[in-house]
Amino acid sequence: MLAAALIFLGTYLVMAIGRLPGFRVDRTGAAIIGASLMIGFNVLSFEEIYYLNKLLPLVRPGGLILAHNVGMAGDYDKLVTTNPALETLFLMEGEGLGITLKKR
Repeated sequence: MLAAALIFLGTYLVMAIGRLPGFRVDRTGAAIIGASLMIGFNVLSFEEIYYLNKLLPLVRPGGLILAHNVGMAGDYDKLVTTNPALETLFLMEGEGLGITLKKR
């Protein structure tokens, strides 16, 4: 839980400032790094799959949803591939990564 809080606060601090001082990281880079750290530290679990329908209204068109270990989640791939508002790419290195774009 501490890792999640630190990643969240660090990401939003960079978002508030607009860039990471001393590095060439802007808001978009901070979001990608924050999402990668959440995946790397296993902050998110498969129980979050069932929250997709609750999360989706909060994601703006053009927003991304990243899901790790999709090879172990039986229903997740069906949820994101049958929804016409989503476009999903699966990278199946290791346990897999799902990158979902909200189209509309």
